[in-house]
Amino acid sequence: MDRNVFGKSKQIIRLIIDKACDAIFLTGITEEDDSGVLLEVNQEAAEMLDHAREDLPGTVLGEFDESKRDLILPCLPEKLAKEEVNQFERVHETSEGGKVPVELKSHLIELEGAKVVLTLAKDISERTKSLWGIKKNKERL
Repeated sequence: MDRNVFGKSKQIIRLIIDKACDAIFLTGITEEDDSGVLLEVNQEAAEMLDHAREDLPGTVLGEFDESKRDLILPCLPEKLAKEEVNQFERVHETSEGGKVPVELKSHLIELEGAKVVLTLAKDISERTKSLWGIKKNKERL
């Protein structure tokens, strides 16, 4: 394959990731450390967490979880190995203490020989507000 084609492919992939409407987190895991250190994020992830994008790599993803639990739990790599996608909801906390309910979809992938977790995070604030409003209306009836 022509190296220029590969270089262009990398540019296209970077553009797609940067323009994605959902937050993207690439998290490293090892047998010794499954705490979930961020390797890379897109701009949407940085904006969601209210941080500078360049400050996020090297940070443990669980630091942004409202409960302060590690998002990459010891059982998650095994669970991801058995299932193609692991979907769950959490509340992320911004740098200013704001709450952002998110739906997370995680995939275990191999990148340059290392196992990493690719997580797509969708802000579900509007959905959460709508469901809460429906629940309140039902309670009044």
